[in-house]
Amino acid sequence: MQGMDTKARIPAGVELYDPEDYKTRRNLLYGTVKDRMAAAFPVSYGGVRLDMSDVDYEDPEEFSIKDQKDAILTGRYLARRLRGTASLVDEATGEVLDQGRVSLMRVPAMTQRGTFVHGGSDYAPISQQRLLPGIYARRQATGGLEAQFNVRRGTGSSFRVAFDPETAQYRLGVRQAHLHLYSLLKDMGVSDREMEKAWGSEVLDANRSGYTVRALDSAYDRLVPYAMRNELNLLPGESATREQKVQAVAKAMGAFEVSENVLKRNLPGLASRAMKKSSVGDDMRCLLSRTAVGAAMEKAAYALSGSMDSRGERFATPGLGGILEASRRLLAINRGEEEVDDRDNLRFKRYYMPHDLMGERVEMDTGRLRTALVRRLAKTRKLKSMPPFYFDRYMTGHLIGKTAMAFPTEETNPLHLADQGVRSTLMGPGGIGDPSAITEEAQAVSPSTFGFIDSVSGPESEKSGVDVRLASGARVGSDGRIYQRFFDRRSGEDRWMSADDLDGLVVRLPD
Repeated sequence: MQGMDTKARIPAGVELYDPEDYKTRRNLLYGTVKDRMAAAFPVSYGGVRLDMSDVDYEDPEEFSIKDQKDAILTGRYLARRLRGTASLVDEATGEVLDQGRVSLMRVPAMTQRGTFVHGGSDYAPISQQRLLPGIYARRQATGGLEAQFNVRRGTGSSFRVAFDPETAQYRLGVRQAHLHLYSLLKDMGVSDREMEKAWGSEVLDANRSGYTVRALDSAYDRLVPYAMRNELNLLPGESATREQKVQAVAKAMGAFEVSENVLKRNLPGLASRAMKKSSVGDDMRCLLSRTAVGAAMEKAAYALSGSMDSRGERFATPGLGGILEASRRLLAINRGEEEVDDRDNLRFKRYYMPHDLMGERVEMDTGRLRTALVRRLAKTRKLKSMPPFYFDRYMTGHLIGKTAMAFPTEETNPLHLADQGVRSTLMGPGGIGDPSAITEEAQAVSPSTFGFIDSVSGPESEKSGVDVRLASGARVGSDGRIYQRFFDRRSGEDRWMSADDLDGLVVRLPD
């Protein structure tokens, strides 16, 4: 691609993108949004199914400078129309109730400057860095310890397991509530013997004395989504029994997903227990643990209950075992036996370019537009009740509004646009939602960012270290990692490497 040095070795299966190659970024945007929209259907409700085929654009890929100027002066939205052939089907009979070509949405046209024109203003989109879904242990400013369960978007609510060294009490924090962890684990079927093995008898006794039946009720209210509650088939006005609540909470926790790589790094004890569940005998497992076969078995143990995203990132479900292991680790950290996790290390982050973020809005049905539409169509059973460009809010919400990831540009200095092209933030949907949640560690310069993130450029405000720029020459991989070019002295060749690749290696500046 444009600007790419083909002499340096690129990791297998990874495409590298130059953040200032706007032609490639434009193609990525149009292709990603179209593919995600086509994959969003069919959608069903009330015995009616909405199918969509032949999804494609009806406008040119590029607009001239004159078109851009006219759009700015007249306050228009410069965009490409995305259309498709909609079919409304009766699921019981298979009869096609209505069919026709419909206008789905207007996808903002990226200019040669890498901007979008909306409402007469030029908007520069920025990228986002997100913490990988995982379990991270840290020490709080108050002296307490907590393990952050940052679960994958769409698989449940994130929560925290906290340990107070003064009282030796464990709590599970979720949605402003602090549940008694022992009580919840006990009601979920975890035995005192298992908790004693993780905590020791003294800590177990301290927590056992605080048992309360309310922990399960609070967990049910905060962790179990309404769609999952409906699967209990309760009659209107009927409350769930404790057995049903246990079943629902267990199902909700079984849906939580975190990065397999993070899980193996931060909770290695959970990996070893996963291996013990295999049918291989103890002697053979001990022998295999020192070989590549043993590593493959460990990976397979997670894959049984995990999944993979479009970037190739593998996810696993830690479940109750992960919560218990995280609580054990907090106790070990308090005793000085283990260290806290380097949560701000670049290897624990992934980079989302504008096409990733905009495609995600379509995939996750931001605003529940598809749900509302199919309910309307189920009543009318006619496509005429679907307004033109019904899904516009997927795209305009990225440019303006509370969750916007684009900002108006003054363009008084051409270098300002170049700066915006390599800009990324930790804030926004899927990232840090509130400036008050920014920690000092997040603002500090991490050694892992050397060569990948510019340690000088950025605002001098509370967003220092959070609103950053890529270092010169850095590239973004299709796997979400940031890559930089390094010289490998062993092989005698230049290689594009990420922070993950450099883990454990010695890096120095050239002579």
